[in-house]
Amino acid sequence: MYFKAFKIYGIIVLLLLLLFKGASAKVDSLSVWKEQASNEKNVVEKANLFSKIGTQYFGIEGKYDQALEYLFAALEIYRKKNKVSKKAQTLEVIIDILNRQNEIQKLILYLPEAETVYKELNDIGGQLKMRQIRAHLKSPADAIVSLKECLEICKENNYTKDIPNLLNNIGSYYMDIKQYDSAMHYLTKTIELAKTPDSRRILAIAIYNKGDIQRTQKNYALSNMNMIKALGILRSEEHRSAIGWLIPELVELDLKWKLDKDKVNSNPLSPKEIISLLTESRSIANDTKDFSLNKNLEEAYLLYYQYYKNKDSIIHYQNNVMMLNDSMSKNEKSLSLSKYNANLKIAEGEKEIIKLQADKRIAHANANKNKTIFVLILLGLLSSIYFIIKRIKDKNIREQESKDKEFRTKLSRDLHDDVGTILTSLSMQSELLQLKAGKDHKGTVVKIADMSRDATRRMRDTVWAIDSRKDNVMDLVYRMIDFGDDILGSKNVAFQLKHNIKGREDKISVKLRQTIFLIFKEATTNAAKYGSGDIVTAKLWKEKDKLTFNLINETYQKEGLKEISGLGISNIKTRTEEVDGKFTIETNDNSFEVKLSFPI
Repeated sequence: MYFKAFKIYGIIVLLLLLLFKGASAKVDSLSVWKEQASNEKNVVEKANLFSKIGTQYFGIEGKYDQALEYLFAALEIYRKKNKVSKKAQTLEVIIDILNRQNEIQKLILYLPEAETVYKELNDIGGQLKMRQIRAHLKSPADAIVSLKECLEICKENNYTKDIPNLLNNIGSYYMDIKQYDSAMHYLTKTIELAKTPDSRRILAIAIYNKGDIQRTQKNYALSNMNMIKALGILRSEEHRSAIGWLIPELVELDLKWKLDKDKVNSNPLSPKEIISLLTESRSIANDTKDFSLNKNLEEAYLLYYQYYKNKDSIIHYQNNVMMLNDSMSKNEKSLSLSKYNANLKIAEGEKEIIKLQADKRIAHANANKNKTIFVLILLGLLSSIYFIIKRIKDKNIREQESKDKEFRTKLSRDLHDDVGTILTSLSMQSELLQLKAGKDHKGTVVKIADMSRDATRRMRDTVWAIDSRKDNVMDLVYRMIDFGDDILGSKNVAFQLKHNIKGREDKISVKLRQTIFLIFKEATTNAAKYGSGDIVTAKLWKEKDKLTFNLINETYQKEGLKEISGLGISNIKTRTEEVDGKFTIETNDNSFEVKLSFPI
């Protein structure tokens, strides 16, 4: 939700807008500042202009990438010139933008520097802001405790400016844990205190939050009134990014109101109005690249097309929502590469922090300048060597994995084409010989035919086990169904496999795949040999971090079930333990059940 993303940073931009007079100007001011910056010779004044431009792009224009470009340029100059106060203000805005873009790892890298700077300045207000950011990274219950501590610090130091924002944030977190009475209490206090022009944004957020609670409680009329009021405040203040966030919430409220048969929508939006609002929000989302805004927007579009029953669009937006909910790529190579890039970026950030700390030591101890520079160069060289070696190692691992898969695929194909063909031919020849053989040789020929068929089945199992293209749970399901139907069908016993596998994206190791299949063969073969029921039921179920497998053999036989269920237990138990799995077996009056689970 938009306002949850803004919980911690409610007044940051307003403070900066006050510091940089004129930041409320529009594009014409941006053009003037850019021209001034290009001609400015004083690097600190140039940084001040960069900071004003970045703040304008962020707070008014809602264009986060452009804002970061200028803010990072300003920060670099403030660091070199040791402008501590300016550096603190710039870091606040950078951290706010990174949070809205869901770049938490980068945010965490810049947070310690901002905390250190505010301690140097002995700035209670700045330290409180950083404590609020730390609270935002905690669970809702822990965040409430931390924010209440901040509230007490404000009261003790007579720092009233932050109190409305803190009250609103506490109310928001109470909403997260569904304690709506407590949330309403803090939001009402916020609205009472947010009376100054500087706190108009906080006022709009608190009014929206009340509307959000009322929507949850299906009090749609009051919710609609509060959301429209909040949107009006934001439009009057021209907070473009905030407007983009509130629009999907207003559209979602309107559609849920219409869908509720027990409530009459007294102020419905027309389809044209909804599309116009969502288009406006889409434009803002494209500028900000705000992860949560894009997710909320896709959900609003999905609800709209569900209401108007447009099947093609429903499928399209359902896929978009699913992709955003599960942003991790299902392609192994892409996943590996993205993890590597993430680790590389984090390491680069750590190197940057090391460099900052070294710069600070240089500024305070010129006598050690050469030594510090040498240490920095050495650290940079060692870091570069480390990352080069790591990159080469990762590349070699990926290449070796690719070669292994290609070799396994070729080997399985060759076995199937060469040895498999020979065995199939041998099986056919033995069956023909069986028809022509005399009584004296009939038994021997039958035995050869059975052995050749068994060898052919074993060859198929071996080819399947080796083939790297089969390293997924769905192909395991297909193989189990084939074997179950084959072995039980000859006994006139029905076989049923229940599973929740939806596609070939769920990968599985070669060893685990082969182990599960061998256990399944053992259990199914025993069921075929010793069971006397009409059906054997198996279940393969994928959960978050494990695969479970059950096989139930229903039987009319009421004696000897312990002996029957005990056959092959030793093999099954040994195979299960080899892959760190768990194994149990249950016997009842008319059935026995094998239960297994395997970590994945």
